[in-house]
Amino acid sequence: MMGVPTHLTTSVEKVVQPKIQLFREWGIEGEHLVNVLTNSPRILICSVEQDLLPKMLLLLKVFQSQDLFLKTVLKNPVILTHNLEKTLKPSLAFWERYGFNEMELARLIGSRLSLLQYSSLTPAKDDIFNKIGIDKGSKMYEYVLITLVTNPIERLHAIINNLQQCGLSDEEGFQLLRVFPKTLGLRKESVREKMDFIVNKMELPANSVVSYPQFLTTNLERVMKPRFLVWRTMKSMYGRKHHNGLSLHGIMFMSEKKFLSDVLKGRPVLYSVYEMAMANVSEVSSTG
Repeated sequence: MMGVPTHLTTSVEKVVQPKIQLFREWGIEGEHLVNVLTNSPRILICSVEQDLLPKMLLLLKVFQSQDLFLKTVLKNPVILTHNLEKTLKPSLAFWERYGFNEMELARLIGSRLSLLQYSSLTPAKDDIFNKIGIDKGSKMYEYVLITLVTNPIERLHAIINNLQQCGLSDEEGFQLLRVFPKTLGLRKESVREKMDFIVNKMELPANSVVSYPQFLTTNLERVMKPRFLVWRTMKSMYGRKHHNGLSLHGIMFMSEKKFLSDVLKGRPVLYSVYEMAMANVSEVSSTG
């Protein structure tokens, strides 16, 4: 019949039954088996001995636990449709080459199955990875590698070029990415606006963000601008000797509660400056 997939017209006894038997032997049956085959019918055209079983054994080795392996298959049965030689083996080898052990691989695959489609870094991406120079022991190592793997090189170059346009040298840009990898995920416009404020209004050097990357995740309108006005007023009123140990960076990054109690409490002039600045923010937000 025209339009009917081959696996639906082939002998059930010869094609379907061996797969059903294999899944039952591995503990997948009943409703779970129906869901697996319904969600990934391509499994039915896989050869048991040459394709399906080798893939299951390979993944079992990675997951090290049949329970964990089965949970992954039940959640994402499509994993068993990946090509063994062209996709699974190259991808697993790639992640292992970059330092992921089997336990880490199991977690990685279980949470982001799409990562199995990647099996290499282009030379350009590998160059960026080496220049960032993040250590495998870093909590952000995985984030950096996944970001480089999954993003087009054009976007990565745009991020790096944006940092240079904001006043950072090539070396400082990569140093920032090393100490604060989340920069890779920030909007270019947001970074530019904050860098412009830091350099032109706060009169700090551009490379201040390397030492204080929190600037890049601090809200510009509701935190940086109002608090800088408070700092500038405090400086003009009291001079450096009367800041009670409060630095500009300390004021910028403290919690709202601490800012109100440690900086504004008992200082009506500063509170008035802050209140007026926040009112302007609210007015801009309501009209925007």
